[in-house]
This record gives sequence, C-alpha cells and structure tokens, in this order.
Amino acid sequence: ETQAQVKAASDTAAHYRELCGPALETIVGRKLDDVGTINWKATAKDNLADRFEIGGVLTNPGRHEELPVIFLYPRNWNGRAILWLGDEGKSVLYGKDGLVRPEAKKLVDEGNTVVGVDLFSQGEFLGVGEKGERNRTVENPREFAGYTYGYNHTLAAQRVHDVLTVVRYLQNHDRKPKEIAALALDNTASILLAARAIAPEAFGRVAIDTHGFRFGHLLDWRDARFLPGAAKYGDLPGMIALAPKAPLLVASESKSSLELPLAFYRDAKPGLGLEIYTGKSSAFSDAALSWLRK
Repeated sequence: ETQAQVKAASDTAAHYRELCGPALETIVGRKLDDVGTINWKATAKDNLADRFEIGGVLTNPGRHEELPVIFLYPRNWNGRAILWLGDEGKSVLYGKDGLVRPEAKKLVDEGNTVVGVDLFSQGEFLGVGEKGERNRTVENPREFAGYTYGYNHTLAAQRVHDVLTVVRYLQNHDRKPKEIAALALDNTASILLAARAIAPEAFGRVAIDTHGFRFGHLLDWRDARFLPGAAKYGDLPGMIALAPKAPLLVASESKSSLELPLAFYRDAKPGLGLEIYTGKSSAFSDAALSWLRK
C-alpha cells in the first residue's frame, strides 16, 4: 500500500468513529466518564499460599447500582488484570467442584489478577431456579419494544454499564493495572465488544468468540442480547471497527465477515491489530488465554 492509501484508510476510520461512536454511546446510554464514583466493600477473603481470593460488591451510589465481583489476586502481581466474562457470571472462574478452574489458576500463577463479575441478571442477582436470559417487560398488556425501550435500557445495555463500572474501578484503584485485558467466550462477547467500542483506550488485549452472532439476526426483542439500533450502525463488525488501535483476537469469524474492521486496522502496529483465529473451535479457549498473556 502507498502512504496515500494508508492515510485514506485512517481518515475513513476516523470519520466512521465520529459518526458511529456517539451513536453507540447513545444506544448503550453510558460512557466511561459517566460511570461516577465506585466504592468497594469486601465480603470475603481467602488467604491462600499462592493467591488471595477476594469477594465483594462494587457500589455506584449515584446510580443506585451494586455489582458482585471476585478478584483472584496473585502474591506476585505482574501488573495485568484480566476481566473474564461469562454467561454464568463470576462462576465462569470455577469448575463444578467449586475450585478455581485450571485455566484461571494458570493465569494467576503467572502473576495476573483475574476478575470475575456477576453482570445484571447473572449469579447473585438471580433466585433459585431463575435464569437471566430474557429482557424484562413493563406492566402493560401491549408488549411492544418501543414502549419498553423508549424509556428503559435493555438487559444488554445494563450489562455494558456493568463492564464499564468494573473498568472504571480498576482504573481508579490505588494499584492501577498497567493493562486491563478481557476475555469472553460465549454470549457475553457482544457485551464486551460494546464496552470496548465505547472505551477503547481502557482495554489492552481482548479475546472473544462471537459464535457468528449478529444483532441483526435476532428475532425476539426479549432476547438478553437485544440492543436496539446496534444492527443499524455496523452490527458486531462495526463495534470492532470503533477500536482499531487495540489488539483483538476473534474466533468464529473470517476475513469476509470482518471486512470493515480489517480495513480500519491496516495501520495498526504488528501484533497489536485484529487477528482472526482459524484453528479448531475446541482449542480456542487455550489459544485465547495464551494470546492474552503475550
């Protein structure tokens, strides 16, 4: 490519961000600077030989929000925090036996702080037998998305708010991480991408498996992933395109499906751009964790 072509691609990317960045912020309803003051209250602490396991609640008094969080904190911290999102909330860090899963333990053993969180309608937000897989509705027999979400945030938007809350807390902590990396291997991938698109400067390496998801494919407005207007502004690839300076590893996609963000990533530094995973799906979890640790 000539310098003129590279500059043209960079200018186009900047123009895209000017148009679609504010649109996404409006859809989600919160920017990182809008999060406000975050307080921390520890409720449990296990002092283990190799790490501390610290559980507690992040509170945002200005917005009347609370968020259950757990930190797996190594005794010899390398300065990196890895936020691991999952459909089951912070339980994604644990196996069925109740012990920290081997993949998370390896991250901690290598000096990383691993952070798990119950996003809204996950984990501790739910009662016995409840599932946070559907958007709530207003008390009106005429079920129409325009009535409900003309005034209320969807579950997906609220979960993006929660991710921004965790990120803001980490940024303002006395021991601020040198890097905030993140991982999402299930339905939370779209949540993580939205948060990353709104606050690209806050994230380091991010690894996701989209499973081919697109907002435009949803046929049920009560689906937990529903985000009004997201399909209009480039859908999932558009969210990726809003952060062309941050390293991202993506599974379940191709060069053709991510043509837009790949064009915007052309001026990224080697190793710090957009990488598409082409290996076996069953091996992506290990590949993603290895990539995050680079």
